[in-house]
Amino acid sequence: MNLWNLRIPVRKSWVFLLLQIPLGLLVLGWLVAQSSAPLHAQSCPAFPNPSARFGYNVARDGGHTIDDYAVAALNGHWYLDYFTQVVPSRPAGMRYAQMIRPTFWQRATMTATVESTLANNPGTLWIVGNEPDRDKQDGLTPDEYATFYHDVYHFLKARDPASQVAIAGVVQSTPLRRRYLDMVLAAYQRDYGERLPVDVWTVHAFILPENYEWGASIPPGLDEFAAEGMQYAIENHDDLDIFQANLLAFRQWMAANGYRDTPLIVTEYGILLPDLAFPYPAVRTFMLGTFDYFLSATDESVGYPADANRLVQGWSWFSLNYPPFDPNTLFGHNGNLVEPNSGLILELGRDYSAYVAAQQVNDQLRLSVDDWQVTPSVILLGAGDEAGGTIPAPRAPLLTATTTPTITATPTHTPIPTATATNT
Repeated sequence: MNLWNLRIPVRKSWVFLLLQIPLGLLVLGWLVAQSSAPLHAQSCPAFPNPSARFGYNVARDGGHTIDDYAVAALNGHWYLDYFTQVVPSRPAGMRYAQMIRPTFWQRATMTATVESTLANNPGTLWIVGNEPDRDKQDGLTPDEYATFYHDVYHFLKARDPASQVAIAGVVQSTPLRRRYLDMVLAAYQRDYGERLPVDVWTVHAFILPENYEWGASIPPGLDEFAAEGMQYAIENHDDLDIFQANLLAFRQWMAANGYRDTPLIVTEYGILLPDLAFPYPAVRTFMLGTFDYFLSATDESVGYPADANRLVQGWSWFSLNYPPFDPNTLFGHNGNLVEPNSGLILELGRDYSAYVAAQQVNDQLRLSVDDWQVTPSVILLGAGDEAGGTIPAPRAPLLTATTTPTITATPTHTPIPTATATNT
């Protein structure tokens, strides 16, 4: 069953379609399980290698699943597909983020399904809903979401206290969306007499206008605050300055509300508008720019202390396989890594793969350098301990180890051959 409810009539222009998407992961302990080898870490943060932080969103439209694609070639480490799965597929050792949607929560089979899932996947990550602030997604008022979150959180924790429960990602970090979350927190405190408990915060990181015409819409229950909506223009959709400012603002909001010591995962973001406005080179520049930012952005006042004050602990690109925009049907989005039907890895997918592969090489070199340490540890190495501000440092060159002790520098974005996959 498709939970996304994407195919709705076009209003005003094709642009209205861009918000009809599933806009949602991992706790760092969940990510740490990516690595099978114990690592040495005397002065390293207790967080995963950089490459383990990369994920992507899988579209289930047309009956597709991740098993329809040769995803090992993409080097991604985790994924979500907006479902609850008792036995999720884990190709190439990938992690899977579970999600419970309001419609599923109301089904008679929910209890048995979730209990089986908990038994088979102890300690896993659970995302409670998807874009509750978006009418074409979960579409809940702040009061409704507070109740939904409370019920799911305690259901999961009662059966598996080790489960990692994440709040749903709102469409984007803007003043209007943060007001929505303020109201969620207030409703939870009012109704249950305590602060909303959460293991992981998530957010989506799109750049879309907030109005009733097209874009992110106005959150349910916030009509009186519609004037606060950001009126981003189409050309702002890939603005890295806005992207970075919004994420820093979200971390500032988290800290102001007592959640600084909580991991933050960007569970969905990308370029949605068609390639007519954002051709491949623009999408590539945006995607790689966000990767650079994620890996290097820190803030000593609001960053996550346990992760060297990094702002973001993991991220998921939208998408692996969502259909590209079709001008005849006015359906689809930009930014897919593979061709949905043939499974052909596209240029953007090769860029994604090469970037993550570069991080994996750096991970391996870092391990080699640290092999002299005599105190064993299962703590995973982080991206580095260097101090930084909210502006990311320039991209470091990729270091490639050879069979000799020499180290040579190569470009970060190394092309890889095209790979294909056959649908099952």
